[in-house]
Amino acid sequence: MNRIVKIVEKIAVFGFSGICVMVFTQVIARYLFSSPIYWAEEFTLSVFSWVAFIGAALALRKSRHARITLLTSRMPDTLRVKVEIVTHFLVACVCALIFYQSIKFFDLSHTVIMTALNVPESFVSAAITFSSFFMGIFSIESAVRLILKKGNKTDSEVVV
Repeated sequence: MNRIVKIVEKIAVFGFSGICVMVFTQVIARYLFSSPIYWAEEFTLSVFSWVAFIGAALALRKSRHARITLLTSRMPDTLRVKVEIVTHFLVACVCALIFYQSIKFFDLSHTVIMTALNVPESFVSAAITFSSFFMGIFSIESAVRLILKKGNKTDSEVVV
């Protein structure tokens, strides 16, 4: 799984680098040469969608999403772990639903062609499918990790 995560991280870094290069090039082309790149905005917004959705999946795997722990922080450790396991499985179910619906959306958006890039709009909507798949996998992975830690826990260990 770590190899897949590394590949996904590299895709995000490559996409973000592409955004930075394109925006810089567009500024130079527009203000120094008075010749803007007509497809730069569409390219940047499309790649930004991919980077944002991939970033959401990676943040989920690393537990970096903002969350409110008002209730769970006051729970006993065993109950808190159980609530977190259930939460991860619920997130995986929601991701499965989003994945299913995103495939339908992908089909609908495949017939729409982006004006400047001349590629199907499904290029952008595929980011939803891609990230929802990985978010579901990462949620299940987190739940399994908590279950295995819980099973191996001794009296002196506290699961966080």
